[in-house]
Amino acid sequence: MQPNKQERKQEPRNFSVPDEINTGLEGKVLTISLLNGRIEAGKLKVAGQYFLEIEGANGRFLIIAKSAIVTVSVMP
Repeated sequence: MQPNKQERKQEPRNFSVPDEINTGLEGKVLTISLLNGRIEAGKLKVAGQYFLEIEGANGRFLIIAKSAIVTVSVMP
């Protein structure tokens, strides 16, 4: 028997669920070109289901929606 909607405990959605395909790139240096023509480069910190978080050369963190990405280049 399923619990009622009132009894069901709603947990917050976690949109940072790692994407199994991209977790192997964490820690690597990337160059990302975006839909608006901007190019960002940095070290990949987190690859979530809907976003990437990179750390730039100046130490700032940038969260980029995957839907805004045109290309990703991995530096050796």
